[in-house]
Amino acid sequence: MSYQTNWAEIWPWIPLLLRGLRTTLVLCVVAILITMIVALPLALMRMSRFKAMQFLAGVLIATSRSVPLYVFLLWLFYGLPLFVGIDMSPVTAGIITLVVQFSAFQAEAYRSGLLVVAKGQREAALAVGLSAAQTFFHVVLPQALRVAVPPTGNNLISMFKATSVLAVIGVVEVTRLTQSLVGTTGRPLEFYTVLTVIYIVGVGIMTAGMGWYERATRLSHEANGRKSRIRRQAPEERQQAIQP
Repeated sequence: MSYQTNWAEIWPWIPLLLRGLRTTLVLCVVAILITMIVALPLALMRMSRFKAMQFLAGVLIATSRSVPLYVFLLWLFYGLPLFVGIDMSPVTAGIITLVVQFSAFQAEAYRSGLLVVAKGQREAALAVGLSAAQTFFHVVLPQALRVAVPPTGNNLISMFKATSVLAVIGVVEVTRLTQSLVGTTGRPLEFYTVLTVIYIVGVGIMTAGMGWYERATRLSHEANGRKSRIRRQAPEERQQAIQP
């Protein structure tokens, strides 16, 4: 029997799908914010001069990167509660899974950014009277975060797509709603096509946004560098540099 498409049948359900997309975006934003917070101390542990902290962070990162997201989700939601005796909601389990899985990648992104900052800049900041904490938060971290922007954007996009896996434990996001609507209407081609378009458009918007942010950050950095060079020049050279 041939399948007869009926695209008109999906339109009454678009508002429901958009509500599911809103849930997906909220999950993604909450998870990426927590991930960015958790990953920073993890990256610092990897760079610690204490071997025990390096080893612990390395084990955590390697374990997180080795276990598939789907497997970890099932273990966390169905298996762990049997051992600890504490049930968690599907949303809580989903957010924890995303944070644990992507913190490892984000920690490596932070570590690569921190390694880029020259040791001489730290020494210069300490020499002018800044404390170690002030040096880290005002000199080292801003430069490291700028380097970490591209991989952070990639993690955000990957996390946006990974939220679809949470449907398996009953998180009512856009993929779960689409599955329910397919069962209700018997229209898999139409609804899964719409779902595919939703993810393509979402990733496209995120990619464009991250590209804009990277360009804006680079231009701001170049402008600040130019101002610093002008301040170090002699007065007559400074006037020439300012002139168009």
